[in-house]
Amino acid sequence: MSSRCPDLRKFRTSNGPPHCLLIGEIFTRICQYAYEAANEDSNPDFCTLNALAQTCSAFCDPALDVLYHAQLSPVILLRFLPVDVVDDNGRTLNFRRPVCASDWARFDFYARRVKVMYFYSYGEKFAEKAQLLRRELSPSVYDSLACRRTSDPLCPNLQNIYWDVSDLVWSASLPLPTLFLHPGLRAIHMYHRLRPFGNPMLQLACSFISYVPQFACDIEEMHVNFDGPRGWSDFLHASLPSLRSLRILDIKGTSQSGAQKIIMEASRLPFLRSLSIATYDYTGVSAENVPPLQATVFTTLEVLELKYAMAPSLTSMFRSYQFPKLKSFSLTLVEDTIPASKDILHLIASYLPNHILQHLSVKVISPINAAMDVFPIRVFSPIDIQPIFSFRNLISLNIGCIEVKLSDSDIMRLAMAFPRLQQIRMRSDICLTSIIHFVRHCPDLEDLNIFPLATSYIPITADRLPGDGLFNEKIKTLNVLDTHLRDLPGVAAFLSDIFPNLTSVEPQLLQEMVEIFKAVRMQERRAEQGRRHL
Repeated sequence: MSSRCPDLRKFRTSNGPPHCLLIGEIFTRICQYAYEAANEDSNPDFCTLNALAQTCSAFCDPALDVLYHAQLSPVILLRFLPVDVVDDNGRTLNFRRPVCASDWARFDFYARRVKVMYFYSYGEKFAEKAQLLRRELSPSVYDSLACRRTSDPLCPNLQNIYWDVSDLVWSASLPLPTLFLHPGLRAIHMYHRLRPFGNPMLQLACSFISYVPQFACDIEEMHVNFDGPRGWSDFLHASLPSLRSLRILDIKGTSQSGAQKIIMEASRLPFLRSLSIATYDYTGVSAENVPPLQATVFTTLEVLELKYAMAPSLTSMFRSYQFPKLKSFSLTLVEDTIPASKDILHLIASYLPNHILQHLSVKVISPINAAMDVFPIRVFSPIDIQPIFSFRNLISLNIGCIEVKLSDSDIMRLAMAFPRLQQIRMRSDICLTSIIHFVRHCPDLEDLNIFPLATSYIPITADRLPGDGLFNEKIKTLNVLDTHLRDLPGVAAFLSDIFPNLTSVEPQLLQEMVEIFKAVRMQERRAEQGRRHL
C-alpha cells in the first residue's frame, strides 16, 4: 500500500475545520483509502482490504462494501451459490439442480454490496482479470435468475450498469443485464466496440432498451454509444416518454432523422439537465427535406452537445426549440461550404441565451473529413466571430478546426468581450505581445491556448518590465503548438514576467525553454535588485 497520507481537505466542512466522523465512517474511510492506494498500481492487489475484512466485525462490512462495490462480471456472484449447484468448467457456467430459496443466502450477502456491474472487459487494467471471468451461461442459469428476480432484485443496491452489446458471451434470447434492472437503478451505459453489428446484437440492444421503462423507469442517466447500426434509435425514442426522471441523456451513433425524434421526446422530459447527441450519416440532409418541428421550450436543459450536426437540421432545431437556461453548448458542424459555416455563429448568437451561456465550443468540418476523421483548418475573419462577442459571461471558449485572422487590436477586443474567461482555445497567428491583453482584461484566465505565436516582445531591462507590471499567476502551462519562435531567451523573459508561475511550455520540442527560464528568472532577480538600489 502507498505510504502517502490521505487528503484531509475532503473531510472539511465549508467553514474550514474538519467535522467529526462516526466510528463506522472512520472505518469506511480507511477501507476507501486502502482501495485507492492499491488501485494506483498497474496490477492492483487488494490483500490489505481482504485482511481488513477478516480482522474483526467492525471492519468486515466496510471492507466488503468497498471490495464488492464494482464487479467485472456477475459470474463472481454466481460462484457464491452452493458448490452442488454451480458447475463451472471454465467456459460455461451451468446449474446442476434447481436453486431453492435457502441457496440464495450467501449470494444475497454479497450482491447487496454491488453498486456497479460491468458486462464486458472494461479497461486495459482489468482486461486480463475480466477475461478469466468470461462464461457462457446455460439456459438453466437464466431461468433461475429470472425466477429469483420476480421476488427480489438480484442486486438491490445496484446503481450503474455498463454493457458491451457486442460481447457474444451474453448473447441470449433475454439479455443478461435485463435481469439486473430494478427501480433503484440510476445509470445505464451501453456501447459496442468496433466490430460488425449484426442483427442478433441489434435485437438484443432493442430488447434491453424496451425493458428499461418497465423495470427501471426512474433512471437518471442513459448513455448509448453505437457506431453505425440502424433501427435502435426508434426503440429509444419510444421508451423516452416513460423515463421521466432522466437528467442526463447521451446518445452516439443515431441518424439525423433519429436525432430529431430523440430531441423532440427529450424536450418533454421535466428534469433533463444534459443532452448529448452524435450522428453518423453526413449526407442527404438539406433545407428542403428537414421536417418542421413543433415549437418547444427546454425548461431545465443546461448542457447541450451536438456532434456531426448538419446545418439545415441545426437551423430547424434552433428555430423550433428554446433553451432559456442553457449554460454549455458544444457543436461539431458538418458543412462543406464556407459561407454556411460562417453563418452558424450568427445562428448561435441569435438563439442561445447570451447572458447565461458560460461554455461555448464550436468546430466545423466537411462530410468527407468527418468520415476520414481528418479535420482541415478553415479560415475565418474577425467579423465572422464577432457574433459570439454577445456572450459576455463566457468562462470557456473553444473554436476548433478554424483559424481566425486576428490583429493586435482584434485580440484586445476579444479579451475585453469576455472578462470572466478562464479558458480559451483557438488558432490564430498573433504576436506574442498580444497575450498581454488577456492578462489585462481576463484576470481569471487559467488555460491559454492560442497558436501559432509570432515572435514579438518587449526586451527586459532594469527600468522597464515586458508586461508593464501586469501578470497572471494562475497560468502554469502554455501551449504554443506549431509555432516558430526565435530568440528564446527574449521570449522566455517576456513569458516569465507576465506568467510568474509558468512551469512548462508545450509541445515538448520547446522544453529547452525551461532551462532558459531559470537563467531569465535569475536575471529578473538581479533587475529587481537594481531597481531597489536606484
